[in-house]
Amino acid sequence: MPQASTYLSLFGNEVGVIATELLAALALANYLRRRVPHTFWRCTRYLNFAVWLLALGHGIAAGSDSDTLRGLALHVSSAGLVGGLTTWRVLKLRSVAPCAFRLCAPLAAVVAADLAIFLDLGLVR
Repeated sequence: MPQASTYLSLFGNEVGVIATELLAALALANYLRRRVPHTFWRCTRYLNFAVWLLALGHGIAAGSDSDTLRGLALHVSSAGLVGGLTTWRVLKLRSVAPCAFRLCAPLAAVVAADLAIFLDLGLVR
């Protein structure tokens, strides 16, 4: 229950609850996809990034395996993949030069992975 326990930080309880509720809303929007306007449904799909960020923050701050190598590997790999693939998708839509395309997507993946390592090793604890 949010704010019922005192041992977890803000990311521990509240953010996990918010991420779960947003995920349920996204599932409902996906179920109603044919009944709602396409522009509305498409906008709700961008909430996936917010849900993922909240879930990652919750996992880093309150995850029972955040202190293990397996937990660190999970956080780093997911942050690197989402950061790199999102940058790749945005650059592909914008039709940037191939050299920028080849440089920016891996760089974004590395930066996102480094940020996950930084957060997992003690910033939010």
